[in-house]
Amino acid sequence: WMELLLLVAFVAFLLVRAANPDLWETYKGGEKPMDFAYLNAVVRSTTLPPYDPWYAGGYLNYYYFGQFMIASLIRFTGIVPSVAYNLAVPLMFAFTVGGVYSIVSGLAELTLRARRVPAWSKRSPIYAGLAAAVLVAVAGNIDGLLQLLQGASRVFFQDGMFGEFDFWRSSRMMEPDTGANEITEFPYFTFLFADLHAHLIAIPIAITAFAATIAAYLRIGRRRPWTESLAGLFVIGVLVGSLRTINAWDFPTQLMLAGAFLVGGHLLTSGRTLIDRLVVGVVSTVFVVVVGQLVYLPFHVNFELFNDGVIKSQFRTDLWRYVVIHSIFLLLVVSWIVFMLRERLPGVLTALASGPAYGSGLRGWTWPVAMVLVVAVAVALAVSGFATISFTIVLSVAVLGVGLAARRAAQPGTRYLLVAVGMVGMAMAMAAGVDVFTVKDDIGRMNTVFKFYLQAWVLLAMASSYFLWVLADAGKLSLSKLRAGRGVWLVSLAVLAVGVMIYPVLGTRDRNATRFETNGLALDGMSFMESATYFDKEGPLTLKYDFDAIEWMQQNVEGSPVIIEGLSRLYSWGNRISVYTGLPSVIGWDNHQNQQRAGYSFTVATRRAEIDDFYNSPLRFTALQTLDNYGVKYVYVGEMERAKYSIIGLFKFERMASDGLVQVYPPSGSDLDTPVIIYEYTPRER
Repeated sequence: WMELLLLVAFVAFLLVRAANPDLWETYKGGEKPMDFAYLNAVVRSTTLPPYDPWYAGGYLNYYYFGQFMIASLIRFTGIVPSVAYNLAVPLMFAFTVGGVYSIVSGLAELTLRARRVPAWSKRSPIYAGLAAAVLVAVAGNIDGLLQLLQGASRVFFQDGMFGEFDFWRSSRMMEPDTGANEITEFPYFTFLFADLHAHLIAIPIAITAFAATIAAYLRIGRRRPWTESLAGLFVIGVLVGSLRTINAWDFPTQLMLAGAFLVGGHLLTSGRTLIDRLVVGVVSTVFVVVVGQLVYLPFHVNFELFNDGVIKSQFRTDLWRYVVIHSIFLLLVVSWIVFMLRERLPGVLTALASGPAYGSGLRGWTWPVAMVLVVAVAVALAVSGFATISFTIVLSVAVLGVGLAARRAAQPGTRYLLVAVGMVGMAMAMAAGVDVFTVKDDIGRMNTVFKFYLQAWVLLAMASSYFLWVLADAGKLSLSKLRAGRGVWLVSLAVLAVGVMIYPVLGTRDRNATRFETNGLALDGMSFMESATYFDKEGPLTLKYDFDAIEWMQQNVEGSPVIIEGLSRLYSWGNRISVYTGLPSVIGWDNHQNQQRAGYSFTVATRRAEIDDFYNSPLRFTALQTLDNYGVKYVYVGEMERAKYSIIGLFKFERMASDGLVQVYPPSGSDLDTPVIIYEYTPRER
């Protein structure tokens, strides 16, 4: 099953990428130029850290280890990077599908074993795993359904047109124009948009790290050689530690999950004193931290972090928006709580109603008093404008309480049930956390919400899939002996299930329509340049000329010499040579360089000004000074440079042969008709 699922997931998403393989686009094209520039630079680099293709003379001050893993596959297979990029995204998608399938189907199978039910019965764990694969990696939020209903309303009630489906809108579900700039991506949007960013590559790695944590948690209390336990902790350390070098936003989440399950797992065992169990759990967690630090120490030594720390958040999430984003997950979590309290743990409800009925003496009042305190805190927060935080506290406490009550009642499979409980607890903690704290120097709270909501989606979707399987196992999805209450619940579940699957269909269609030209299926992310014309503010640019020149550079330029090329507005056609060759350019996109070099961001502005002077100034001395300062080897003059910079400034290059600036493209004797000229610079004694 696993091999087949991985193959289907990979091929399916390969077709999605083949429908729109372009690695740049003028409208909502994303940041593929940055991703591809970094990937190409890592492929070309011979040392670590890799050089920065957008800051000549500098190294990548970025979470590059994900790109390094993909670059290693490129070097091993020999696949050209512009094709490999479009293979890497489906590969990450397939790994994500396989990872969540393994975790949830494994929990379901172990639950059946605890109940002494054959795993091959009609309650097959396969269904749980498939549900997880769909809810994590394929489903969208219900904005797809909302867009469909809005379109139908325009047609039937306003005599208007249905309108176009907007794939982008579903990733921006927070209140607009507040200055918070929140991004509410979910995994399918991330893979569909296909920016090979750190957060995309980290998704399957984080899932793998969590799987290793679960495996260690399930071994606690069982007789195993100490070497096996130590090896398991070492693997967790390597995986969790890698996230600091791939996408640091995932690191605290996975570290807290590892600590919670290692410490909690030992506390839930018996046979030793409470202090002994606590010490073992804490020492295990410390070992994971130390391993993760030491294994990746070379990265940390060379990495500069400028925006460390958190500040109090100035923004709040509307509760209804949070519910809309996570609707189907919240319905399944609440449904599971109700099911457990009504049918599996009726004694808990009795305790809540009458206090001592669930025990004797002071212990009998534990649950009622705890719930009263939680409700009081939640009400106080809700009244104070913290409705989402209030909701997440109540839900997480309810889930944890039901899980612990199931353990106390010796319910079969509680050990595995608590894994899902932990997932919900962490997801709720992240939802509340972004309303309290924001990472320092964030853009409003753009990345804080973006990166933590994405992780929360994965955890909630896995837990919900397990809960759905539990409900199905109990016959709650059956239509026989249907009563009104369950009928309403089933209809609600069906509507949401259909609603979250609208986005993968219509969103994919809309996303893949944003392509230069539809030339059928392809995988080469550079091929669009052969026939595309880009209309920049300076005029039309025939990208075929740059395509031919880039191919010449790929075939004829060895090593990683510095190049100089024209600049343009952010997300426009500038820096295309460093993007598609990976060669280091004097300077690239300013906003990303400013973020990655915040401590000396003034140098970014300086370099950009120098590039403009280099092309505009008629003085050879000015050009030579720039060439020598940055060790430039190749000067690129293409259609974009001719459209943007002064003619007299560009003309000076033709008079600099005596200074060591010689034309190498088009090659001498070539009859190639192109406006592109590439000069090679060899410094002369002056």
